[in-house]
Amino acid sequence: MDESQIEQGIKELRQGNDSVFADLYSFYRPRLERSLQMRMDARLRGRIDVDDLLQDCYLAAAKRLQHFRSSVEVSLFVWLRSISMQTLVDAGRHHLQAKKRDAAAEKSLDANRRGANGTSSQVPGELIGQLTSPSAVAMRAERAQQLEASLARLPEIDREILILRHIEELSNNESAEILGIHKAASTNRYRRALRRLKETLEALPDFDPNQRT
Repeated sequence: MDESQIEQGIKELRQGNDSVFADLYSFYRPRLERSLQMRMDARLRGRIDVDDLLQDCYLAAAKRLQHFRSSVEVSLFVWLRSISMQTLVDAGRHHLQAKKRDAAAEKSLDANRRGANGTSSQVPGELIGQLTSPSAVAMRAERAQQLEASLARLPEIDREILILRHIEELSNNESAEILGIHKAASTNRYRRALRRLKETLEALPDFDPNQRT
């Protein structure tokens, strides 16, 4: 489906044509899968099949299409992503509730309850990969810990913007919509957070600022 077909499909969906939903969901499915993969609690990997989560998300969304139609300010992708994140939270509760959780595990689950916005252990390495060239693989692996510490020092919303933009590969408009902030504020926070991370990387030994993707 091209952009014009997506726009037309969403228009028809809002007007009450449920038959277009399956094709629209198929179009957004790869992006939803990436978001789920990056947000999944490490304890759930190997326990939960992402394909099953995506199927559950589809079924849940199909039952709530009237909710989408009444949410005139929300885009279809952001609406689907919110359902996929809730699906992930529910799956986490189901698989982990039988286990005796220590304090660290409980804290991790609480983060997921707040919207599945916890970060994956893959995030530092992924971000370094976005900010350096493929030739710097060894440095990326070695410096992921320093970048993770730098990420931890950022305000939570700035950290989240970087993850949404670089890891989930969302647009600025989508990121702003998810975070509930103005588009201009999202742009400014993103640029500031990215600048701080680049400064951290440039301060590391062996970092070449000219080696960038």
